[in-house]
Amino acid sequence: MFIPNHLWTHNMFVKRYTRIHNVRITHTLVLKGSYGHIGATLLF
Repeated sequence: MFIPNHLWTHNMFVKRYTRIHNVRITHTLVLKGSYGHIGATLLF
């Protein structure tokens, strides 16, 4: 009973951490994309 529960908790932690990490990556890409869009607007 303990081992499956431990694995479940571990999986939930990994999923939560991965989701937060992906949000940070997406946020960084969005910021870079916004700056890239502004730069393109200035160039053209």
